[in-house]
Amino acid sequence: MAILYRTGFVPRQISPLQLMQVDAGAGHGVMAIGMAGLSGSTNLLALVTLPKPSFSYAPFQATLLGVPLVGNVIADGHAVMAELRNSQGVVIVPNLSVGVAGADVDLNTLDMLAGENVTITDGTLTLTS
Repeated sequence: MAILYRTGFVPRQISPLQLMQVDAGAGHGVMAIGMAGLSGSTNLLALVTLPKPSFSYAPFQATLLGVPLVGNVIADGHAVMAELRNSQGVVIVPNLSVGVAGADVDLNTLDMLAGENVTITDGTLTLTS
């Protein structure tokens, strides 16, 4: 059976070695949660510090460890994406989907208000090998 993608869609490829770079620095990696166009601090809604190691690995799957994980919301907005960054702030895996269930990163809410908390309730990524 063929897999058909919509025009302009490129399936995300994540390798275990790429994902392990989240933990490669001296400090902890973070999950940046944001609005469309998330880049650095632009459209950033929240940062959640990840445990070290951040993921457990099985064939073709990585599961976020330590959930639930709580972070501070720093701006008001509606979350539509997330990215994994290492301890130096370098983006390791961009364009992760967010939702309240069934996304790459599941959150307790997508509507964020500065000064409140956001909770990552689950995180499961499909790996290339």
